Amino acid sequence: MLEAHGSLDPIRPESAIPLLNGDECAKSHGIEVLVQVPSYSRLKMQVRADMLNPHGICHGGMTFLLADTALAYACGGAMVTTSAQIIFPAPAQLGDTLTAECIAVHQGQKAGVFDVTVTTQNGTKVALVRGQTLTYGSLEVPGKGSGK
Repeated sequence: MLEAHGSLDPIRPESAIPLLNGDECAKSHGIEVLVQVPSYSRLKMQVRADMLNPHGICHGGMTFLLADTALAYACGGAMVTTSAQIIFPAPAQLGDTLTAECIAVHQGQKAGVFDVTVTTQNGTKVALVRGQTLTYGSLEVPGKGSGK
């Protein structure tokens, strides 16, 4: 995917600044945005001790957090994940640096489909995700009305 999106330098369009500034969850888990362009993102996170499950491997929820965050950044913040399927082909370990690459498979005005691959620093695939999204304004948000 890298070839299609150029250098490793961070690319953060002005429209994404509110998303970056307001993402307390990503910040608190050490998630860094490496690349963010329309329909594509690459983020990273280091596996810490507080992210391990009772088996001593990275909790699947932490891996999914990184993948779902990458999906949000590929959407540019205008969409939210409505469903996702995740497969864990291998575990992540304490100290691993995980990289999530997300690319749009389909991105319409109201809905999208995205694929995310999460790998370790050694290239081991630890998660494969397919997520579906809807434009935020088309959702019924409790206390916010229909957004229409």
